[in-house]
Amino acid sequence: ELLDSLSYHRGQQLPLALSQFDVQPLVHAVAGQVNLQRPGKCQVSGQAVTGWWCENSLRRALENLLSNAIKYGDDAPVKVHVEAVHERLILTVHNGGHAIAPEQAERIFDYLRRENDSPAPGWGIGLPFVQNVAESHGGSIAVDSAPETGTSFIFDVPVDCRPFVPPAGAPKSDS
Repeated sequence: ELLDSLSYHRGQQLPLALSQFDVQPLVHAVAGQVNLQRPGKCQVSGQAVTGWWCENSLRRALENLLSNAIKYGDDAPVKVHVEAVHERLILTVHNGGHAIAPEQAERIFDYLRRENDSPAPGWGIGLPFVQNVAESHGGSIAVDSAPETGTSFIFDVPVDCRPFVPPAGAPKSDS
C-alpha cells in the first residue's frame, strides 16, 4: 500500500487486475477480520452487487476505511452498507465518532496530510490511497460528517469499471 501510494499519488491511475465478482463476500470478509479482534464492532448491511473491479485494490481500500472508522469512531459500532444505484456500486462506511470539521474535510484526501490535533497514529496515505482506488475505477470517494449523524465515507464506482481502466500495457492518459 505504501509503495502504491508513493508511486501513484500524483493523479496516476493504479494498475488494476480486473475480474468479475460479487463484492458482498469481500465486504463480509474484511468486516469479519475486524470482528475477530473486536467482536461485533463491524456491521454489514445491503445487497449482493456483482461487477468488474480489482478485488485486491477494493479490499485494501475497504481495510483503510474500516481502520479509520475504528480509529476515529469513539468506540461506536462501524456500519458498512453495500448497494447498487444506477449501475454504480455505493459502499458506505459509517462511524458515530466526533465529526470531521468542515475545513478538515476539504483536506482529508490530501497526500501526507495529518491534522495536528489527531491522537491516532498514521502517515496520511490511507485516504489518498482510497481516493486513488476509487478514481482508478472511474469513481470517487466523499465524506459526510456532522455532530448529529457521525461520519460516513461514500465510495462510489461504476458496477462495470472496464471502460474507465486502460488495458494492461496500454499507455495511460494524462487527462
